[in-house]
Amino acid sequence: MQARTIYETVDKGHGRIEKRTYDLSSALSGLEHAADWSGLSGFGMVRSQAAVGEAMSSEIRYAITSLKFDAATVPPFSFLSTILLSRGIMGRGECMKRFWAALVCAALWAAGAQAAPETPYDTATMLWYEELSETQQSIFELCYAAAARGENTVALPDGTSYDDAVLAVETLLLDCPELSWLGRYYTVRYYQQEPDLAVQIRLRFVGNPGETAALDAAKEMAAAASGDAREIALALHDELCERVTYGEGTRAHDAYGALAEGQAVCEGYAAAYALACRMAGIRCGVIVGTATTSDGGTGSHAWNLVDLGEHVMLVDVTWDDQDRLGMVLHAFFDMSEADAAERHQEESVLPRPRAD
Repeated sequence: MQARTIYETVDKGHGRIEKRTYDLSSALSGLEHAADWSGLSGFGMVRSQAAVGEAMSSEIRYAITSLKFDAATVPPFSFLSTILLSRGIMGRGECMKRFWAALVCAALWAAGAQAAPETPYDTATMLWYEELSETQQSIFELCYAAAARGENTVALPDGTSYDDAVLAVETLLLDCPELSWLGRYYTVRYYQQEPDLAVQIRLRFVGNPGETAALDAAKEMAAAASGDAREIALALHDELCERVTYGEGTRAHDAYGALAEGQAVCEGYAAAYALACRMAGIRCGVIVGTATTSDGGTGSHAWNLVDLGEHVMLVDVTWDDQDRLGMVLHAFFDMSEADAAERHQEESVLPRPRAD
């Protein structure tokens, strides 16, 4: 079995704090001419973050190793220094061979880092992720993995654009309702002298990392729904209306509030509906913007896009859940773009399928 090992160390002293994250892999199948790399057992990446007072710096290095390792046995990263082309430890030919191997391994690691997130549903059912650039997807990946592990600090590679970091996090918050503990607020840190470059993202948790109540409820709803894709989408719409009461609960803005506590506002409804649809194999995402209420007022709002393949529709579960009337409406189910535009004003910046 190919090993993938990630671990961290923290060194403190003389007012300096340095955190190193080590990522090792023995997945060598993508390395051309593997037989030429005699003894090669793995490659890795080291990301270092150092802080002295308010100043922060970061560095990424790649390495190859002949040492054997698995998830329980990690080689010391002092072996990084064995690549030293400039120290004459190896002959020139061997040095160049290992140098190019390191470059190839760096490319292999980078390709692995940009793999689709390990979501509980098919990533093809996500709405916004595929619209990001490769760089933005990579940042998205880092944030998803950190949040899934319960870590709220994400170190960014050198040269990361501030705008890319913001768009990646905003997309994560819209596109991953299963991370129900992830709050809407976050911080992107940058150097004062380089405000266009981001160095770190700090996420905010509003629940317990790893909580599964919302996901479990979404799975239950999806399993109970039947029919063709549109009929399943309608059944999930109606079931969510039955389960949820509109109101400002402690978790009203996320899927947990809707599916575990039974109380939510529009964000919670939309997140829960997206999650339930995806667990049923239906592509669905959250759209945010403003909306005009029946009395003429305007405020922030969230609703959904459902892509059935041959048919795309907009759905506003919140407005169809008329608790005070004791009934579930279908007035805002299967809206076209023109229907929705009468009272919904979208603020999304990424392209998406258009409702017909």
